[in-house]
Amino acid sequence: MAIVTAYQLAGVGSAGTRLWHSLTLIPYGPWAEGVYWTLSVEIMFYLLVFAVIAWRGQAALRPLAIGLGLWSSAYILYVAAPGLPTLPNEIDRPLLLRYGVEFAVGMLLSDRDTARPRDILWLVAFVAVSVLGIVIRAGHTADVARAAGGFAVRFMPAALWLLAMAAILLSLRYRDRALTLPPVALRALRLIGLATYPLYLIHPVLGSWFVRLLLLAGASRWAALLIAVALLVGVAVLIAQFIEPRVRHLMRSVLDAFGGAANRIASV
Repeated sequence: MAIVTAYQLAGVGSAGTRLWHSLTLIPYGPWAEGVYWTLSVEIMFYLLVFAVIAWRGQAALRPLAIGLGLWSSAYILYVAAPGLPTLPNEIDRPLLLRYGVEFAVGMLLSDRDTARPRDILWLVAFVAVSVLGIVIRAGHTADVARAAGGFAVRFMPAALWLLAMAAILLSLRYRDRALTLPPVALRALRLIGLATYPLYLIHPVLGSWFVRLLLLAGASRWAALLIAVALLVGVAVLIAQFIEPRVRHLMRSVLDAFGGAANRIASV
C-alpha cells in the first residue's frame, strides 16, 4: 500500500488500478511494483502442477518437468533467431514460454532421483537454455547495455543466476548436515530465507529511492549502492520477522471468521 500511495503522489498511474492488478495477479501492468508480474507466472506454474498431480499423481512430476522444459526451450531457441516475431509478455509469461525451463530446472534439482545419468543430461541442457534465455532478455535492454558497457550488462545476470544455482546445489548437498547446526543458527538461516522474498519485492522502488537520496547526500556511486543494499536487507528482515507474521495472523483470523459465518449460514 505504501508503494501504491507513493506512485499516486508522484502522479505515476492510478493507485486503484495498480492495487487491483496486484491483488488479482493480472499478468499485465501496471502493478503496485514492477516485479509483481512474476507472481502471476508462479500461480500458473502452481496451477499446472496441481492439475497434473490431481490427474496422474506425483509420479507425473518428472515427465512434467521434462515436458515443461522442452516446451519453454523450443520457444527460447526460436526467440534466439534474429528477426523472427515474438509474442508479447502478456501472452508468453502466463504460458510459461520464457520461464518454464527455469521451473523445470528447479523441479529436477528438487528430485532426489536426479542422480540418474539421463536426468543429469536434461538438467545440464535446461540450465544451458536458461542461461541463453537470460542473456537474450538482458540484451533487450540495449540502451542500458550500451551506456554501462554492454558485455557486463548482457552477461552479468546469467553469471549471477549460475551462482544462485551453485548455492542451491550446495544447500541440497549439505542439507542433512545443516540440520545439525545449533538452534540459533537454524533460526537465523530460516529468517534469512524468509527475508529473500520481501527483499525481492521491495528492492526496485525502495532501492532506487535509497540510492537517489544517498547520491544527493554526496555519497559515491559504490557507497550508495552498498549502503542501499544494507538498508534493503534490514527492511526485508524487519518485514519477515515482525510484519508478515502479524499480517498472516490477521488474515487467518478474517478468513476463519468468514468461514465460521458461512458454516452458520449453511446450517440454517
